[in-house]
Amino acid sequence: MNTTILKENYFQINQKIGSFFVCKMSPKILKEIAKKDINRYENLDEIQRELKSERTKSISKYIYDVDYATFPNSFIISVWNDTYIWDDWNLNIIWEAYILDGQHRLSGFKEEEEDFEIIVSVYVGLDKFHQAMIFSNINWLQTKVNKSLIYSLYWFWDYRTPEIVTYSIIALLNTEQDSPWVGLINILGKWSWVLSLAPFFEELEKEIKTWVFNKLYLDDGLDFTGLNKSDTKLYFILYDYYNIIKENFNEEWWNKDYILTKTTGFYWFFRLLVYLQDNNIDFSTLKWIKNKINPLTNEYYKAWWVGQKALYNDLKKALNL
Repeated sequence: MNTTILKENYFQINQKIGSFFVCKMSPKILKEIAKKDINRYENLDEIQRELKSERTKSISKYIYDVDYATFPNSFIISVWNDTYIWDDWNLNIIWEAYILDGQHRLSGFKEEEEDFEIIVSVYVGLDKFHQAMIFSNINWLQTKVNKSLIYSLYWFWDYRTPEIVTYSIIALLNTEQDSPWVGLINILGKWSWVLSLAPFFEELEKEIKTWVFNKLYLDDGLDFTGLNKSDTKLYFILYDYYNIIKENFNEEWWNKDYILTKTTGFYWFFRLLVYLQDNNIDFSTLKWIKNKINPLTNEYYKAWWVGQKALYNDLKKALNL
């Protein structure tokens, strides 16, 4: 096989490791030349990377269902010295390449995809050690961006998606003066024990996308503080639920000696909300729950899964569910 990258579609980059090429091509072409994926090295022996089907499906859904789909970061491949040739300054890759980064993104594209251009960095003649070093740097050494910071960027979007609705509702809970959460959600995830945006966002987004709150999201309605009528209903469900929780657990609410508004307590009380909403159970039943469960401390409900699930079981038992 012979894949030609025209000279106007690539340029050379010089860095400490040496030179490499940055070019554009279609996913179809990259699929044709990248026959093997690199995961990691043990004694510099090559090990194939196992693609995770769920991640592939998620990426494919993003590519083909989202109007703003984009991959601004480059795919990174490596070719051997004898697998490329020059032809009037065109770069010809005549044999297979190894993917150092981007195999899941690439697997999300259809085999014949030609309408979506991608950026590809091509390293030439790297030995296995340097290939492994690049892979390691990409996957372990680079600093991960705080999830809460990523989610907070939805504030700047001006159209309606599940992600934007999720963030808008949480932001409203965090800013409305009579909200039980006003000023308490750690939007940028900078502090230690307080609840950060990320767990709240992830749980609410999941329900809006797939389950209990999805039917509300799909309803149409009028605008209200950036949300439509059905989104506003969801806001007030959360508002009413957490007001009852706050009133009945006043001492435990936003107290670092208790788990109620830490991640563990938040998660299981949120799961209880989903259960109550899914089964049309009135929130007023929560008014008598406090004296029927153990104190909300790590002594009774530890951070590990068994201790966490015990809280959920105790909550349902207290409500005779």
